Amino acid sequence: MVHVEDLADVFAILLDAKQTAFSAYNVPSEIWQLSDLGKEIQVLNNNIRITFGDLRVTGFPRQISSDRFRTEFNYKPTSLKERLNRARQRTPA
Repeated sequence: MVHVEDLADVFAILLDAKQTAFSAYNVPSEIWQLSDLGKEIQVLNNNIRITFGDLRVTGFPRQISSDRFRTEFNYKPTSLKERLNRARQRTPA
Protein backbone atom coordinates (compact mmCIF):
# COMPACT_ATOMS: atom_id res chain seq x y z
CA MET A 1 0.00 0.00 0.00
CA VAL A 2 1.40 3.40 -0.96
CA HIS A 3 0.17 6.57 0.69
CA VAL A 4 -0.47 9.47 -1.67
CA GLU A 5 1.98 11.70 0.26
CA ASP A 6 4.75 9.11 -0.18
CA LEU A 7 4.04 9.01 -3.89
CA ALA A 8 4.19 12.82 -4.04
CA ASP A 9 7.52 12.73 -2.14
CA VAL A 10 8.95 10.25 -4.65
CA PHE A 11 7.89 12.40 -7.60
CA ALA A 12 9.36 15.52 -5.99
CA ILE A 13 12.65 13.76 -5.26
CA LEU A 14 12.92 12.52 -8.85
CA LEU A 15 12.02 15.93 -10.27
CA ASP A 16 14.67 17.62 -8.10
CA ALA A 17 17.38 15.05 -8.88
CA LYS A 18 20.12 16.44 -11.10
CA GLN A 19 20.78 12.93 -12.35
CA THR A 20 19.50 9.44 -11.54
CA ALA A 21 21.41 6.19 -11.69
CA PHE A 22 18.45 4.31 -13.21
CA SER A 23 15.51 5.06 -15.49
CA ALA A 24 12.91 3.22 -13.37
CA TYR A 25 12.23 2.88 -9.64
CA ASN A 26 9.68 1.04 -7.52
CA VAL A 27 7.93 3.25 -4.98
CA PRO A 28 8.47 2.13 -1.37
CA SER A 29 5.31 0.54 -0.01
CA GLU A 30 3.93 -1.63 2.79
CA ILE A 31 2.04 -4.91 2.68
CA TRP A 32 -1.23 -4.72 4.65
CA GLN A 33 -3.99 -7.28 4.99
CA LEU A 34 -7.39 -5.59 4.87
CA SER A 35 -8.35 -7.15 8.19
CA ASP A 36 -5.29 -5.58 9.85
CA LEU A 37 -6.04 -2.21 8.31
CA GLY A 38 -9.64 -2.46 9.50
CA LYS A 39 -8.49 -3.27 13.05
CA GLU A 40 -6.06 -0.34 13.03
CA ILE A 41 -8.80 2.06 11.94
CA GLN A 42 -11.13 0.76 14.66
CA VAL A 43 -8.41 1.28 17.28
CA LEU A 44 -8.12 4.91 16.21
CA ASN A 45 -11.87 5.51 16.42
CA ASN A 46 -14.01 3.23 18.55
CA ASN A 47 -17.17 4.55 16.86
CA ILE A 48 -16.20 2.76 13.65
CA ARG A 49 -17.00 -0.90 13.05
CA ILE A 50 -15.57 -2.62 10.00
CA THR A 51 -16.79 -6.03 8.92
CA PHE A 52 -15.77 -8.30 6.09
CA GLY A 53 -17.70 -10.89 4.16
CA ASP A 54 -17.01 -14.61 4.03
CA LEU A 55 -15.11 -14.66 0.73
CA ARG A 56 -11.40 -15.28 1.03
CA VAL A 57 -8.82 -13.61 -1.15
CA THR A 58 -6.64 -16.11 -2.92
CA GLY A 59 -3.19 -15.55 -4.25
CA PHE A 60 -0.83 -12.85 -3.17
CA PRO A 61 0.68 -10.05 -5.22
CA ARG A 62 4.36 -10.33 -5.89
CA GLN A 63 6.47 -8.29 -3.56
CA ILE A 64 8.73 -5.86 -5.37
CA SER A 65 11.86 -4.25 -4.06
CA SER A 66 12.18 -0.53 -3.58
CA ASP A 67 15.75 -0.83 -2.31
CA ARG A 68 17.12 0.98 -5.38
CA PHE A 69 15.11 4.13 -4.62
CA ARG A 70 15.61 3.93 -0.84
CA THR A 71 19.37 3.57 -1.22
CA GLU A 72 20.02 6.08 -4.00
CA PHE A 73 17.92 8.83 -2.42
CA ASN A 74 18.31 7.86 1.26
CA TYR A 75 14.51 7.69 1.48
CA LYS A 76 12.46 6.29 4.33
CA PRO A 77 8.69 6.53 3.89
CA THR A 78 6.40 7.22 6.83
CA SER A 79 4.48 4.09 7.83
CA LEU A 80 0.76 3.98 7.16
CA LYS A 81 0.18 3.37 10.88
CA GLU A 82 2.00 6.63 11.67
CA ARG A 83 0.04 8.50 9.00
CA LEU A 84 -3.25 7.19 10.44
CA ASN A 85 -2.19 8.31 13.93
CA ARG A 86 -1.31 11.78 12.65
CA ALA A 87 -4.64 12.06 10.84
CA ARG A 88 -6.48 11.04 14.00
CA GLN A 89 -4.67 13.73 16.00
CA ARG A 90 -5.73 16.38 13.46
CA THR A 91 -9.37 15.31 13.55
CA PRO A 92 -11.56 17.02 16.15
CA ALA A 93 -13.24 14.64 18.60
